[in-house]
Amino acid sequence: MQARELKVVLETSVIYNAGGHELVRDEVGKLIKSSSNHKDLAITWHLPEIVKNEREHQLRQDALKDLPTLQRLERVLGSDFGLSEQTLIERVRERVNDHVKDLKLQILPVDAQGVDWNKIMSDAAFREPPFSPGKSEKGFRDALIVEAVGQLIASSALDCRIAVVSSDKLMTEALVKNSIAAQNLHLLSSIEELKGLINTLVSNVDEAFIEQMKAIAASFFYEPGDRESYIYKQEITKRILRDFASLIFAIPPDQNEVERDKTLVSRPRFREKVGDRMFWVSRIAFRMKAFNESSSSVITTSTPAFGYSGFSGYSGFAGYSTINEESSTPELEALELSNAVSVGPVPPPVFRVSRVPNKIGHVAFDVSWSVVVTPQQQLREPNVEAVDYVETNWG
Repeated sequence: MQARELKVVLETSVIYNAGGHELVRDEVGKLIKSSSNHKDLAITWHLPEIVKNEREHQLRQDALKDLPTLQRLERVLGSDFGLSEQTLIERVRERVNDHVKDLKLQILPVDAQGVDWNKIMSDAAFREPPFSPGKSEKGFRDALIVEAVGQLIASSALDCRIAVVSSDKLMTEALVKNSIAAQNLHLLSSIEELKGLINTLVSNVDEAFIEQMKAIAASFFYEPGDRESYIYKQEITKRILRDFASLIFAIPPDQNEVERDKTLVSRPRFREKVGDRMFWVSRIAFRMKAFNESSSSVITTSTPAFGYSGFSGYSGFAGYSTINEESSTPELEALELSNAVSVGPVPPPVFRVSRVPNKIGHVAFDVSWSVVVTPQQQLREPNVEAVDYVETNWG
């Protein structure tokens, strides 16, 4: 029996790691390398040429920022490292090409002859997605990615699944509009969602059943305002803060202190089904702020956090929800971890002096959990299987 085919297209927002020196962030690289283990699903990984070039530009700029320091070191040591602007540019390009080869990425070009340039010009003028609304017409790069995906769909077999992973809302809207007839297209906002899709395709479980159970599992694990949700009953956030405090509050280079901000939770992704027990993974991310002596302060008008809302301020967490924190404990207070949410009427705005962080980042963990599903689709005997550190990423 021939293996089913899945083509994955990666966009910049899901592979970028601020401060990293790799073409794709570590989690993505590990997923790509492990994908060859699936015998019944042939996965190929596609990187739009414009995305590859953009990442090369970002890595080049990072390297060039350090060039003056290296040149001063040459003068101090009386040595010639042979580093020039052109040398760094060439070495960054070599490194990017080595990453492409190592990960077996297929570069996805745009056939200029197949592009409807009149439509792109019209979309730019009228600020249609993926172009941003407003005075400036940002979005040409994204328009090229949309074209590349459209050409990939047109050249692929009808039974070939195509997954585009992007947390860019405008790009997703453009893909929906341009590829509305493509029944084999999956638009995913995160690597976690991609992992869930892969696990679904390699399992022997009906896709419709998994999708139905995913909604039930999401409500079971975290329901806004419901203190009977599993995340609260098991005090999962508290346990992570206690057990991984040294990782969460690690101070990045050139900073003096860190402060925890919002706590986010992803929709659960399906991992596997064994008998009547289904296994899920929910990602919990702590938003972090870092400060040093140069951090400035501003006077702001703010209203304390109230209720529940999705979080879209950081594109890498599209589709995440903000967790209303559990009541504080003496241990958490000692670590300045209290992040309580107000209850009752929303208080009036408060004028306050706020420090401006030098860096904003996150620390992420995967919570693996399982639950027995009854014939009536009720969930019984939940269990936390493991909590695994995923990454720390400072923007």
